[in-house]
Amino acid sequence: MKQKTMARCDRQFNEIIKPCKVLAIMNLYSVSENFYLGVHLNNHLNMKYVFTTIVTILLFATCSSEVAKPSNPPLPESIEQLKALLANEPNDVTKLSIYYALYKAYNNASDIKAAYDYLALQRQLAIKIGDNLTAGKSCYNMGLIKKGELDYIKAIELYLEAIGHLEKIKDTPRIAVVLDNIGSVFVETGNYEYAKKFYQRTASIHNTTEDAENQLIANLNLGICHFAMSKPNYDSAKLYFESALSLTDALTDRKPYYLNRIYNQIGSMYYRAKHYPEAVDHYLKSLRCTGATHGEQQAIGYANIGEVYMEQGLYEEAGKWLNKAMTLSNEMEGSQRIAGLLNIFGRLYQQQGDHKKGVQYLEQAIEAADKDVINEHLQESLRLIRQSYTALRKADMPVSIEQYENILLLDARQDLLEEELVDKTNYKALQAALGLSVELDYEKKQKKAETLLNSLYSYTVITLFTLVIAAGVILFIAGRKIYRIRQVLKW
Repeated sequence: MKQKTMARCDRQFNEIIKPCKVLAIMNLYSVSENFYLGVHLNNHLNMKYVFTTIVTILLFATCSSEVAKPSNPPLPESIEQLKALLANEPNDVTKLSIYYALYKAYNNASDIKAAYDYLALQRQLAIKIGDNLTAGKSCYNMGLIKKGELDYIKAIELYLEAIGHLEKIKDTPRIAVVLDNIGSVFVETGNYEYAKKFYQRTASIHNTTEDAENQLIANLNLGICHFAMSKPNYDSAKLYFESALSLTDALTDRKPYYLNRIYNQIGSMYYRAKHYPEAVDHYLKSLRCTGATHGEQQAIGYANIGEVYMEQGLYEEAGKWLNKAMTLSNEMEGSQRIAGLLNIFGRLYQQQGDHKKGVQYLEQAIEAADKDVINEHLQESLRLIRQSYTALRKADMPVSIEQYENILLLDARQDLLEEELVDKTNYKALQAALGLSVELDYEKKQKKAETLLNSLYSYTVITLFTLVIAAGVILFIAGRKIYRIRQVLKW
């Protein structure tokens, strides 16, 4: 995975506000429950990856659609009845409620496109009649859909529009929710430093309230950002985690849930700091906060512990824990979760020198990964498989030109997606939303320069491959060129 810039950032996510309640994620596209708090760490620092990727898929959503729900009269639940009611409804305010009910009905039916379309109609009408609250809520829910689809550019655009509507009515609590979700976008795209700016802003808002749950989430997010950055600040991360732990005393039924998350992240912090006994200790604490029905959390804990043992060279013990994680993960939906675990298995065999078996796991991970979005799982798979291909070639074990070319094409695609995110994100609007006095243009230029350079490298390699094939010089000469290029790219 490539190191990222943009003031140098990293990733995670969440959201908050009364009357929002924290809910377990049920579906990646379940818009009303679609926020995560996962960590992605820089792999060039040999950071833990599988668990952080699993966390990104599973950790927690913090705002239900209650936040974005208009005050509705009782309405039918049937889509057909709602459409009939809408066709004969003259009152614009009632239409807003029907649009929301149709959005909710289609969302529950997993017809995300139709759900999004009705939110767009609700937004259009709300703007027309000057209902800034409903317009803001519509944009927010539309942003959730786009974020669930990993369309980060459109998600940010909609979140910023939501803030614009909510600012007109000075709805600071809901603005905090939107800012938090913008932070989650930067977390999910590996930009922890920038995400931290948004979490600090939301924390400052929630610290003025007596809502322990939202304060806890803010502290947890900030703790993650501080240890997951390219230059981690472990002391600050510890303080935020300790504050989050103290806030669990004010919780009741959700207390075990949050304790699991906090201990899990503390374990990841110690893992990154290479304090392995402390990491295992906190992962075990997190497992003790889960029940037999919490397979997702258990899989995360097992995978984390397995990775710690792997880093210590205790491969047999690592395999036991990782196999337990895979068994649980296979019982749940989520190709990205599986891809993260497959990456760890690939590393497990790499470290033991069995690159052939490692490649088998990594190729499965690449096959399972979503290749049309910025995908840290996929980037990690590509980085690892290049290492194994190099080792296999040095051991005189053939790797076809097609295998190399496929990896380079996927890598180039990831660079283009990152460049697009930088180019199309409205940094001026983000700056205004944060109330920042700093200028962000330089950060944007840095990020753009880096992604352009990565793209140039990848395209150069692909061009060289094309020339080799055209010249009819098969594997031997191609292997020599790949070797020289890898030296330049420091693979």
